[in-house]
Amino acid sequence: MNGYATTAGLKLFYDAVDTADPQTALAGIDEIGGLPAQEVDEFETTRVDQEASAGVHDWFKQFAPDHIDPGTMEFKLGLSEAQLETLYGLVRQMKSWKILFSSGGKMVCNGFIKKVGPEANKGGEIKVPVTIRWSGKPTFTKYVAP
Repeated sequence: MNGYATTAGLKLFYDAVDTADPQTALAGIDEIGGLPAQEVDEFETTRVDQEASAGVHDWFKQFAPDHIDPGTMEFKLGLSEAQLETLYGLVRQMKSWKILFSSGGKMVCNGFIKKVGPEANKGGEIKVPVTIRWSGKPTFTKYVAP
């Protein structure tokens, strides 16, 4: 994994599935590789006998939108051995995940840890790239000052 950026005040939390506001912090985020990007699946709707308005065959394919892939999130953690053990206990467990932006806005979606791969031990911390697969519809809530 490459292309990591600093966290810039971003925080990550998790809790039981379908929790509206997860509160358990996932500590040790060193870098963010990518936030979830939604991608729309598509299917072709072209018909062999389709014609343009002047009665001439239209050779352009036509497509329609289908389901939306909610994406994945990649980040790198700096963990102790005990924290790494806790992280491994979360692998493949469906949880509710919350990204809290420095602005106060938040994004919440169910998902699971798809990939964990310790890389190195630096300064007493184990560097661990992690990928979370989001599942279902994410919700974004902008920050509103009190």
